[in-house]
Amino acid sequence: MRLRYIWPAVIAAVFLIALTASSIGRNQSPSISQPSSTSSLNQVFETSSSDAVRTDSHQTDRTPSVIIGGRRVYVEIADEPVERGRGLSGRDMLAEGWGMLFIFERPGRYAFWMYQMRFPLDIIWIDMSGEVVYIVEDAQPCGNVCISYEPPKESMYVLEVAAGFVRETGLKVGDLAVFSLPSQPSPTR
Repeated sequence: MRLRYIWPAVIAAVFLIALTASSIGRNQSPSISQPSSTSSLNQVFETSSSDAVRTDSHQTDRTPSVIIGGRRVYVEIADEPVERGRGLSGRDMLAEGWGMLFIFERPGRYAFWMYQMRFPLDIIWIDMSGEVVYIVEDAQPCGNVCISYEPPKESMYVLEVAAGFVRETGLKVGDLAVFSLPSQPSPTR
């Protein structure tokens, strides 16, 4: 099993245990649903991807995804320094319904730029509780001189999606994201 899948699964398990424990005390069965802005921290992660929609061979019940702005976005995970440094640079496009999720070891104010990008992006910073803390819409590719986008608050995750996603979904700071993590690594990764 690759290490990139272990720590997100551990975090998800801790949240699910806390959710289960709080539900048992109220004599209710635990459930995970898409959160509203007032949902508890326990609802941020789900480990079962059985509700993932299979629309092509690249999206499976084991494909990591984020539910944000009322939509499921399938994601490539960038959780190692080399992957985070490369990001989406050099690619010609981002497939519809896909994004890249940058996962960091600890909360911080992580700056992003659009160096060697070939298409604009919406960049969404998310804290460890799943709350959107900062958004940059329509960040444009750059060459030798680039703008560095840095959030005013710490985040643990950064989601890059095609430009227009934030506008189309009405996503705003304070909204919550639900991370759907595979229970085991995909055989193709």
